[in-house]
Amino acid sequence: MNLFWKNFAQQYNFTIDNKCLYGVIDNYQVFIHTPSYTYGIVANIKDKKDEIVKWLEENNKSMSAGNYIITDYYVAFRILVNWTFTGTKNKILDVLQNMALAFKKLEILDCNYSPVDGSLLTTKTLVYIHHAPVIVNEETKQIVDEINQNQGKEFKKAAIFYCAIIAAALIGVGLGFLLFSLFI
Repeated sequence: MNLFWKNFAQQYNFTIDNKCLYGVIDNYQVFIHTPSYTYGIVANIKDKKDEIVKWLEENNKSMSAGNYIITDYYVAFRILVNWTFTGTKNKILDVLQNMALAFKKLEILDCNYSPVDGSLLTTKTLVYIHHAPVIVNEETKQIVDEINQNQGKEFKKAAIFYCAIIAAALIGVGLGFLLFSLFI
């Protein structure tokens, strides 16, 4: 991890775990995953996804947050590569603070509750859901393992589906060229 991110972590009291920083901003779990240039805010948002999407559609342009993805457990954004280091820090903080404010308005449970099941955090442990570090109760680690296994299965199904489409397209193009050359 480069010096910029180490200084960022120190300045904002974030923890560095492998190639990821995580901590709390405005009482919500947040993360920055440096290899994938993503950052996000963590909470149990399963029941509020539609409201979050609506809020992002109304506010994303003014925040200049860019592309985002919403899961049941976090909202993640891409770090735009044309940002300067100082601009990156300011942009990340601005977006995460705005998201925390939106989560508060939407009455989404904060960092005192598990993002996985909404229970009060008593036995805190760090796990990863996809690439996002998440603090959960020790008892919910098994649920997280299931979430990650199911995500892997869905990814494999999607990859096979897209490969089949590409293969069919290539076969179609090949047959088209063959038929075209036979009739010329």
